[in-house]
Amino acid sequence: MHRRGAGKMKKLMSLAEDFKATITVTGMHGRKGVKADPTICGTTVAHLAKNCPNPVVIIKDPRPRSIKTDSKYRFGVCYDGSQSCNRALRTVLSMMRADDKLVIITVKESDIKTEMIESSVNSVCAECNINTQTFELLDRDSRFPAGYNANVYKTI
Repeated sequence: MHRRGAGKMKKLMSLAEDFKATITVTGMHGRKGVKADPTICGTTVAHLAKNCPNPVVIIKDPRPRSIKTDSKYRFGVCYDGSQSCNRALRTVLSMMRADDKLVIITVKESDIKTEMIESSVNSVCAECNINTQTFELLDRDSRFPAGYNANVYKTI
């Protein structure tokens, strides 16, 4: 971490705490160029995502509704039924409009009951007046490239 970047990180964390932010939204500018792995972000954004006391939304490529042909956003939530996934779902629902699209992504696991996932998600969505959700169930092995040790990860 560069000394100059440390000041920005402290200031961002301080602002989030001072204003009692419920959600922190940040962008990625990519000023240092395209990375080989598009999921890698700069040190300031990575620090904020890891250490912020509230949920962080990182917007990589903002596209306003006005330039979309249907004026709708599509949100994806990785969901396994845990409390942290419930918080993530509720955070996303609070940002959605009623006609936006929501895809719930769940990985098949022996301890995950897909019927309970759908029932739980549908209930939360109904509370928030969202009924555009769809569900994607992924095979466990489809998440990772061949030879990757998928057993290290419990959820997406």
